[in-house]
Amino acid sequence: MTTGPLDTTAVRAPGKMMWLGEFAVLDGAPAVVAAVDRYVRATWRPFPGGPDFHEISVRSSLTDERLVLRAADGALPDAPTHPALALLHAVAGVLRESPEGLRPDAGALEVDSHDLSGDAKLGLGSSGAVAAAATALLAGAPLDDARLLALALAAHHRFQGGVGSGSDVIASCHGGVLAVQRGEQPRRIAVPPGLYPVVVHTGAAADTRSIVRAVREALARGRGVDPWRALADVARRGVAALEQGDVAGWISAVRDFHHHERELSEQTGVPIVTPTIDAVARLAEPLGGAAKASGAGGGDVVIAFLPDAGRRDAFLAMAVQAGLEVLTLAVAPHGVLLPAPSARGR
Repeated sequence: MTTGPLDTTAVRAPGKMMWLGEFAVLDGAPAVVAAVDRYVRATWRPFPGGPDFHEISVRSSLTDERLVLRAADGALPDAPTHPALALLHAVAGVLRESPEGLRPDAGALEVDSHDLSGDAKLGLGSSGAVAAAATALLAGAPLDDARLLALALAAHHRFQGGVGSGSDVIASCHGGVLAVQRGEQPRRIAVPPGLYPVVVHTGAAADTRSIVRAVREALARGRGVDPWRALADVARRGVAALEQGDVAGWISAVRDFHHHERELSEQTGVPIVTPTIDAVARLAEPLGGAAKASGAGGGDVVIAFLPDAGRRDAFLAMAVQAGLEVLTLAVAPHGVLLPAPSARGR
């Protein structure tokens, strides 16, 4: 993440993909998350009207409704039902309780998350990117990297009802490829030469929270063995391999993680690995690659890793021939950009 002078009325925050460690990261295991070059864009538009005009309002590209966060009486309204506005309400609530507070000037925040959550849900972390961008623009004082992350995480955690790992917020704030683990500082990882990621859209949307809840409920009823230890062991092995630049070791870990998730699907009856996700993995494996769901599975996107450019191109050709939708995505090296101190209304 970088700071410095920029257009004071706009920021953008990247989305994310989970490369490894879903499910296991919720129980304290490490995971790998990557920021991607599709962005949430947030714009602040000041209101004229002088010192007696106090309104702060927000609007999202996902709804025609407008939410007033601060009117003349200074009260924060009840949380709205629409998820996009509920997230922005959570950001405002966390900021109001923080030393920074909400920004003091009047105006409107417009959030455009269409690149990440437009006509078809992709599972690229739109809510985490919205939390990061909105926190940067609504805070009443300039935020350094650590403070932005802390406040955006708190807002996203409140919005999600206390569940989730926060990996998407971390990716949106920091950018790049990161090793994340609960209670630890994120570590940036350099993608080794010779590793070629490819992203495939399954054509179906998935609800991460519902899938995780269904898996936990199935295991609590005794359906299947506890998978967390196996997934955590593979995640630790994969993180170590990627940090050491071991392409073969990383691909082996991705392949094993997918197989464990397929076993978990079969044991619990929860469709983590769908036929489409498994089909993508079966295309990659004969080429010496591996693929797995990015996120909790059930749909959204699949991330495949190939060990050289030639086998990547062969995988792409087979994916297109199979009628799969390949997404053009790259790692976003930077997270959300912050307004310079002189830019904030006072």
